[in-house]
Amino acid sequence: MTRLSRSVRFLLVAGLAGTPVPVGAQTVQPTRLQPPTATLPEEFSGVIAVRELSDGRVLIGDRIEIRLVIADFNTGAVRQIGRRGRGPAEYPGIRYLLRLGGDSTLLVETSSRRWLLLDGDRIVATIPPDHPAFLAAGGLVYGGDARGGLLARVQIPVEELDPASSRMDSMTLVRVGFAGGRTERMARLAPLETQIRVGGVPSATGRSLEIWPLQLDATEVALLFPDGWLAVARLNPYRVDWRSPSGAWTLGEPLPFRAIRVDDREKEAYAVRRTEATGLLREPQTAMGCHHPTL
Repeated sequence: MTRLSRSVRFLLVAGLAGTPVPVGAQTVQPTRLQPPTATLPEEFSGVIAVRELSDGRVLIGDRIEIRLVIADFNTGAVRQIGRRGRGPAEYPGIRYLLRLGGDSTLLVETSSRRWLLLDGDRIVATIPPDHPAFLAAGGLVYGGDARGGLLARVQIPVEELDPASSRMDSMTLVRVGFAGGRTERMARLAPLETQIRVGGVPSATGRSLEIWPLQLDATEVALLFPDGWLAVARLNPYRVDWRSPSGAWTLGEPLPFRAIRVDDREKEAYAVRRTEATGLLREPQTAMGCHHPTL
């Protein structure tokens, strides 16, 4: 079980947090967290998402217990919001708690094909799969900003893929307006190493598509900040690029790293980590020459 602690502001740092910096100013510096100013005695099994409200209270989602709570670090009080299920104000799982404008929060989970909208500590609406934003994002979003924008990844259409290629084309990052589903292209992520088969069973486009990603392959990731800035961690060259809310890009300088070949020992370690994280047995996959950068 895990207990949470809090510093001046409740933050989880994943290497991209901070203020955008100009070209030439990026350096590899460790992030040192200050001692916590408060602790929460409540125990959790698997915290997957947190969201701090304007009054300092924190929404916490537990993916194992499938529980959403509101926690007050000043008093230690913890209260559950909604419950596990598929009815009104219920959720069969929790994946993300995305910040929208003010104290609005979007609870995203994938198994029931819907979102839940929170106002502060209350579930106030269910967003169905025919909502314009849900349709534009394909149901899964990865970030939100204070202007009501959602970060989604859109795959290139099947008809634009090269059937002879062993790589999947890049994913396009889009900002989807929550209110009306208006889509704005923001960036592309480098393609994943995959095995692709096009053809076989007919589909709406006349062809079918089957894709098997290599789970050990490193991926490019993006983070949307509340003020609308977008950070993209690139692989080649290894750096962090920044996109302003107006669309202007600041490209980071390449960061030093050491390439480590994924051998049998790395594959076994990966399988162990996945089993510990999910509780499911995983077979180590073939590396196929994949590498991942390490600072």
